Amino acid sequence: MLECLVLTKKKTKKLFLSEEVHFVHTPTLSSLETNTHKQQTTKHEMATTQIMRVVVTVLVLLCSLPLVVVALPPHGWDCVTCANNSMLAGNWAIRSPWMNNTDLWWAESIANSYAAVALNMDTFDPSLTVEQARILKKINPKIKFLVYQNTQLGPLTQDADQTIKQHPEWWCRDDAGNPIGTRQGNFLNLSLPEVRAWYNNYPLTVFGDDAAALLDGIFNDGMGYAPNSLVNTNLARNDQYFAAKMKLGDEARAIYGGLNGGEVCWSAG
Repeated sequence: MLECLVLTKKKTKKLFLSEEVHFVHTPTLSSLETNTHKQQTTKHEMATTQIMRVVVTVLVLLCSLPLVVVALPPHGWDCVTCANNSMLAGNWAIRSPWMNNTDLWWAESIANSYAAVALNMDTFDPSLTVEQARILKKINPKIKFLVYQNTQLGPLTQDADQTIKQHPEWWCRDDAGNPIGTRQGNFLNLSLPEVRAWYNNYPLTVFGDDAAALLDGIFNDGMGYAPNSLVNTNLARNDQYFAAKMKLGDEARAIYGGLNGGEVCWSAG
């Protein structure tokens, strides 16, 4: 006998499911008809039993799912990646008419619901992102504020893009020497120490004297490994590219950990 609890808003119900299947047999027939009927009945019983097992399995799985929304567990900055923690990764800029620095509904929602937030720096005016951090910290001094950056393309701000364009020696190139990138820009050659230093320190230049108080780290996108990350490039150079990403993360930890005990998180996407 399987006992399953179903939670609803009004009351809790118990469902009892029997795994036994009962069949009604026909009256005695001739020998040939009886054998044929038995074979058909056996097949029917086997098929029905399999179906019932599937139904019981599905019900067990459904009953194991949480049907009632409960409060989130307490957060802690000691372990961002722990199961009892949450992070909201927001990918938006202040230009959105729904999210600005005057109507603060978004800030109230974020600051009162999450332990940490990762936001894009505003493309045209990164100082607006500094103000976002200040707003969130004012509402919830314990919230941790990280900025989003893309390991292939950089910080994704207009002035950062201009800097990258002015340094063609920073660009990734394929085996034929052609620049690698997308319509958004050229990929950064992270094997160069000066490129990693510029990338990791860019948020500090944006936040300036407020960095230690407002900036808690970087959320790095595109940190995953793929043998074809760099098009028209041999496997050995792709491996070197991935190793450079890992070094970038290690160096960022040293920078932001030394700043205020901050974190460096990343996505493999």
